[in-house]
Amino acid sequence: MKHINIDGAQNVEVSRKLPSEKTPARQLDMMERYTEVYRSHLNDDKSLREVKCLEVIYPGLFRHLQKGDLIAGRLDFLPIGFGCVTSVGGVGHYCVFHKLRGLKDQLPESDWPRIDALYDFWQDHDLKTLYCQDVLDETTTGRFIDCAYPYMATARLSGMMLDYTKLMRLGVPGLKREIAERLAADQGNGYLQASLEMMDLFVKVIRAQKDLVADSGDVPMEAKQRMIGDLTAIEDNPPQTFRQALQLFWLYALCAGCINYGRLDIVLGPFLKADIEAGIETEDSAQAVLESLWMLIENRRTTVNGRIIVGGRGRPDPEAADLFAKICLRVVKKLRCVEPQFTFRFDAETDPALKDMAYECIAAGATYPTLYNDDVNIPAVQYAMRVDRETAEQYLPFGCGEFVIQGQSLGTPNTLLNMVKILQIAMNEGVDPMDGKQKNGFVQLKPLVDLTTFEAFYDQYKKMLEWHKLDRRYPYEQTPMMDKTQLDAWREPGTEIGGH
Repeated sequence: MKHINIDGAQNVEVSRKLPSEKTPARQLDMMERYTEVYRSHLNDDKSLREVKCLEVIYPGLFRHLQKGDLIAGRLDFLPIGFGCVTSVGGVGHYCVFHKLRGLKDQLPESDWPRIDALYDFWQDHDLKTLYCQDVLDETTTGRFIDCAYPYMATARLSGMMLDYTKLMRLGVPGLKREIAERLAADQGNGYLQASLEMMDLFVKVIRAQKDLVADSGDVPMEAKQRMIGDLTAIEDNPPQTFRQALQLFWLYALCAGCINYGRLDIVLGPFLKADIEAGIETEDSAQAVLESLWMLIENRRTTVNGRIIVGGRGRPDPEAADLFAKICLRVVKKLRCVEPQFTFRFDAETDPALKDMAYECIAAGATYPTLYNDDVNIPAVQYAMRVDRETAEQYLPFGCGEFVIQGQSLGTPNTLLNMVKILQIAMNEGVDPMDGKQKNGFVQLKPLVDLTTFEAFYDQYKKMLEWHKLDRRYPYEQTPMMDKTQLDAWREPGTEIGGH
């Protein structure tokens, strides 16, 4: 088994986070309570264990507003906690070991044994450490991103794009009713029971935000009163206004751990249109609120995430969605933030004025929007994902650009295939020139001098690609990719490897 360096900077964190609002002593206390709850529920249903642990850190992780905030919701992160992605904390029940050790520099020496006890416990329970111990090896699979390996493995759930339209339609009480109805029909279902408890915890988060808003010194009283009113409204009812909908979306995304946000023009556009028509908002006031959202996303510092997508096919109310997109494009051109990664989908029928606004942002020097042509991408998603056109119209790029489906996709690609490394191995008779190790398994490879045509060279490369598609942790009798006869054939030099 490959040695795991748990004390290294195992998390992808390009931009430095804002300093925590919590004192080191409070952070240590929260992490100890979290660990004790985790330990006491170790043998319980995992859903119940998760919600009990979340009750320790929420709403406590939330912090006060900053100057300019028009919606509530800022989070701190601890070296120990629960999350979905390494760029904001970690995956599952996590420990960021080097950050935990770094707290010693901020605490008296008398507290160091408490840090050491947490460190020792989480070596055996941090999810990413357990994952790496399971999948990393000496010659084939390395960490993300270690280009010395044909495979690079990471652990994340950062591609989740939730169905926020359902959240808007049902609100907190509607979701609770739906969960309760399912639980009544399936009593004893630990996941549903934990989901109901999580919604109760979410209500506590909403209520706690009102106290944080009231106690935030840099925010004008009028803005505070409006935020507190919106928070009160979404406690017990579905959102009725643009700001209420935006507030509900943002707090829910934070608690869910999501760092990509999907097609917000579909989610928020109808609320915005209705408010402008009713005189509740103007385009300028809505722009100010969205500028606040932009800064909240920017301050999360996930760097390669924070996707907001507008435009394209499959929108129930294109007029309302385009209104939202137009105001977002003004924000993009003005603020020029690193995040959110604002994304503009378009096709042959997109309003030319809207496309011109997108081009003007780029021409003015803004990084965004990134542009995605639905006339090309929708058929491609249909083909690649084997879905119908209606489903493909809900495609979304997240993070680095991988495609998922809005409200349906859950997981993300967690293993990368290093095509160039595999080519390098194929060209050197299975030896990796970077470390001198043999990495061709039982695949017979010819020296380059014997590969007299491009076809022969390419066939050898494809043979190594096929080999690295296998899961070699199991005997090949258990490998679903190929049967034993086909694998045995690889031992013969020059054997052609067909598809599966």
